[in-house]
Amino acid sequence: MRIRKALALVAAGGVLLLLPPLEYNAAGEQVPAEMRVSVEDSPQRLHSLPFSIGQVLNYFNEAFGKRPIKRDDKIFVYADRENPDEVVTIAVSDFGASLGVVLLATGDYGVNYIREFFEAPFFLLPESEQLYMLLDKGTGIRSLALERFNVQMRISEAGKWLVVALEFRPPEFYRPQGTLVTSRPLGLASTQKVDPV
Repeated sequence: MRIRKALALVAAGGVLLLLPPLEYNAAGEQVPAEMRVSVEDSPQRLHSLPFSIGQVLNYFNEAFGKRPIKRDDKIFVYADRENPDEVVTIAVSDFGASLGVVLLATGDYGVNYIREFFEAPFFLLPESEQLYMLLDKGTGIRSLALERFNVQMRISEAGKWLVVALEFRPPEFYRPQGTLVTSRPLGLASTQKVDPV
């Protein structure tokens, strides 16, 4: 019964994350859905996350010691049933250009999964520190713009449940393939932007 409740909450959290983002044109008017251009299909896709859904799933496969339950080809659910005192469920969602991670837990044991996730090898140390700071602020909705990605963290409590919902999005101007680092004669580093070929 506890597992069903956990999966229901994950599904509800996933529905919240599945809502399409509003898009606006240069005049500030909302762009109708049928006029939106898919970023995934664009040959000039310049913005992407510095980590993939595959890397995130591999991380959680190792953390949980098993593969997830797959839902709708874009939602992957992990459940920890080893600890009889606490329930932990994590859902990873692929939104195309962005990625969602939702934790449902009944205690600090479950929150440790997210804390350890922040130390995954695809995060840089300053990024991990910033993610920890967001988590430590407690309940609420907070956003953070980092150099390689933007993140929105929603933390809420529902009875004995703690819900931590993360959405990682590519930043507006980050272009990993377009940065060239060169050396000056004095050994000082400079950064020069180069258009991708």
